Amino acid sequence: MPYSKELRGSYSKQLPLGTKGERTHHVVTYNPNRAKPGEVLYIRCPKLEAGVVLTDKMNLVFDLKLEGHNKNFVVQNLSANIISRLVLKFEGEILLDLTGYNLVQTYKDLYLDRTNKTLYGIQSENLRKMRSGNVDAVGGGAHLGESALHKAYGSKYAIDLARLHPMTNGHGAVYPSSLGSHIEWELTLAPIKSILVSEDPDAWDYTLTNIQLEYETIRDPKLATEISGYYNNGKSFLYEHIQHFRTINFTGSDTIINENINVPRRSMKGIFILFSKIQVQNELDTELFINPGISSVAVTIEGIANKVYAQGLSPRKFWEEVRRYFMAPEFGGVDKLEYVTEEKFLLDKYCLFIDLRSFKDNKYHGSGLKVMNTKDGVQLEIVREATQPPQQRMTANIFIISDAKLDIEGSRLNSIMY
Repeated sequence: MPYSKELRGSYSKQLPLGTKGERTHHVVTYNPNRAKPGEVLYIRCPKLEAGVVLTDKMNLVFDLKLEGHNKNFVVQNLSANIISRLVLKFEGEILLDLTGYNLVQTYKDLYLDRTNKTLYGIQSENLRKMRSGNVDAVGGGAHLGESALHKAYGSKYAIDLARLHPMTNGHGAVYPSSLGSHIEWELTLAPIKSILVSEDPDAWDYTLTNIQLEYETIRDPKLATEISGYYNNGKSFLYEHIQHFRTINFTGSDTIINENINVPRRSMKGIFILFSKIQVQNELDTELFINPGISSVAVTIEGIANKVYAQGLSPRKFWEEVRRYFMAPEFGGVDKLEYVTEEKFLLDKYCLFIDLRSFKDNKYHGSGLKVMNTKDGVQLEIVREATQPPQQRMTANIFIISDAKLDIEGSRLNSIMY
């Protein structure tokens, strides 16, 4: 008779696989330890002592100093919005170069668990004002919890570096001393207008001060030797490659948007489009993604019409397509306590996602559309309703999401494929 695993005699709630390694939390001052908007932060994974491995805890921590009007305050999800361009490298070779990182990561973070993310700048508006020194911030009474968070964090924020790089995210511990070269991040800081809500745009600025690299290690020579063996014998790092393809400007009177996407990819997972409009700076909402009133989308692949959606993609299917990808549990998506409901999605958390995978499970690598040596690639015909006012300017940012793979052998780079 079959029994559930919890009833079997071999079952144990805990696993006898703990390490006796010595855990250490490191804080290293970044040089230079100050940075201004538009500057690029060049970060290398630290080379550790023999037998010491790096866990998935690695943050770039800093104090945010605001200058200007006393009613300025930071936008929601500062950690994502303060980076306008992200470049990831290994052995000097580019694994990813994403302009518009702030748009992509801000949208993806809408579908993650948003609790206890104060260090990364996901917080209430009042707490954002408190931590920015805004004179309108309210403390005490119903805001005692926010006051406690303000006291604990002050102006300190962090960027989670580990989750950004494929070699430090989702592939176990890292043994940098065994690698033939450096794991690298390049972060371009966003312009002022992207991260500050301000009533006086002519009197504002920001500076990152006290920049530090914080990370955790485990001293375990046996584990380090095991990881080194994988590096020498060959290891693949599977990751997601995102490219900003194009920005399209249109107005309220435009009813058709045609786009051809013919970029060589071994596994194109999807086409991701975010829509925005010009916002007043004192009402800036970086989590506002407008619904441009799309009534239908026709997808043509290599000249074959309606290849993915036999009857075209209609409005009632938009939410379903987005859920397939962004709310996937393996990406940390929350499917029960949803921050983005279908109603919110259709109002101001909108995106258009064309899912080109064979099936929706994100755990499997390589199930996307093969676009190699093709004549026409993927063609989109987006039909939308004319909106008022007709001269209203809007923007569509198109991103291509693909599967990618980094191979190392002999502890050196062997190949990069996407």
